[in-house]
Amino acid sequence: MRSGHSRLPSSSLSHSGYGRGYGFGRERVENGGFGLLPRFALRLCPSGVLCAALCLCFCTSAAAQSANQDGVHKHDGFLLRLAAGPGFGSQSYDGEDFTYTREGPAMVAEIAVGVLVFENFAAHVSAWYWHIGDTVVSDGHEAHWSDDTLTAIGGGIGATYFIMPWNVYLTAGFGATDLSRGDPEGYDMETTPVLAARAAAGKEWWVSDNWGLGFAVAYDAAVALLNEGGEGMMEGSSIGLLLSATYN
Repeated sequence: MRSGHSRLPSSSLSHSGYGRGYGFGRERVENGGFGLLPRFALRLCPSGVLCAALCLCFCTSAAAQSANQDGVHKHDGFLLRLAAGPGFGSQSYDGEDFTYTREGPAMVAEIAVGVLVFENFAAHVSAWYWHIGDTVVSDGHEAHWSDDTLTAIGGGIGATYFIMPWNVYLTAGFGATDLSRGDPEGYDMETTPVLAARAAAGKEWWVSDNWGLGFAVAYDAAVALLNEGGEGMMEGSSIGLLLSATYN
């Protein structure tokens, strides 16, 4: 019985495949090299490196897909858009006593806050502003420079559609804009807002997980009732090339 169940001699272990594997593995662990299990697995499966590479690619792809589903580089949820830049603006008045047009280079700005109703389509409230420092005044016969300033402040509701994957957006809205004229001598003009419309098209590039930065061309037009006696209508419009930033 003892001879039937005796252990193999140590020499037989030293010549067996497992014996060499374990012995080499322990030696490398002691020398700070490969661990026992990776060495043992690679000896049993020569294609282990390929399997590990496939697993790594799968995990990377799954992580990227999961990140994209969490809203990275996607238009969903909360929307904030800021835009500002140089442009050109004008105001015109057509009254019973006189008619004039004032125009000049302008500073144009806009802010929009809203939510994505569904992916790539947002509804929002917007506020816009443009201001002209020095103006050219024309009454139909002659034109001259003036120190008068023109200001437009408006707001309303709108919608934005993002064309993906190019991250191009189209936006439009309507509301009301207050048009005013500032005179150095105190002859200011105030209006009562009536109706305004605004449209823009832009292209942005992703600069972080949720921020896009780019450019947009915006145009707005408005009509308002002159407060002085309620006579006549004032019209205003602007066009601008804006630096656009969107958080979404």
